Amino acid sequence: QCLFLVSLCKRMKCRLILVLFDLPDPQGSLFGSILSRLGAYVMSICNDPSESLAYSNIKNAIGPAGEICHRLHGSTLMKKISERTIDVHLPRPSYSPRKEVVEETLPILLDKNLKVTVGGTYEKYDDLVRDLYNTKIIVVTNSLISGCVGRWPLPDGPNSHIVSYNYEALRSGALLLSEATKPMGGILKDGIEYQSFEDAKDLIKKISFFTENLDVAERIAIAGSEKYAMMVKDQAMIHALLDRN
Repeated sequence: QCLFLVSLCKRMKCRLILVLFDLPDPQGSLFGSILSRLGAYVMSICNDPSESLAYSNIKNAIGPAGEICHRLHGSTLMKKISERTIDVHLPRPSYSPRKEVVEETLPILLDKNLKVTVGGTYEKYDDLVRDLYNTKIIVVTNSLISGCVGRWPLPDGPNSHIVSYNYEALRSGALLLSEATKPMGGILKDGIEYQSFEDAKDLIKKISFFTENLDVAERIAIAGSEKYAMMVKDQAMIHALLDRN
């Protein structure tokens, strides 16, 4: 299939670009590795080039390029942080170490009488989007499953990985609280366009601060939303890839 695709593109005189959502998918990683050696370019939504090479031997990669996941919701009203009724949204606790972060954080937030929603509990994606646009703070973890996955130094997860949840948070206009990871610093300014956290204790501390200081949360959320809109408009990752020799 790889040879067929490459030869077809050569005959059509067009460039072949493979978009990978995430590296842990074995078929996508294998397909990407083979195609990259046959001259195709690989655009990774969640991983940077060094991680693509180290994990799956993928060359000609660029990323993270999560802005290409953008899905317009033009009819959704962008409320101010102070007007939103959901205090915090936590990510779907489907695997470790994310599961432990959510399990440690959730009861403490509920004890503070905060209204909290959790990912993975929605029947329809549009219902999730509706709530995200009504949420003040969206929490995102970037570490992956604890255990033996490829060549990553687990259980702490890779330091070159971000999940697409970050872009959904920015798109909604909420304050993004995202687990500290290397590529985030190259995309957003910490404390200005989003706020990083190190662990569950640090996360709880920062949630408490921002729920009591909504003006600060609003300022960072607006800056993050504007940066994301600029990324989508400019499609910086796509242009960088297409401009390559």
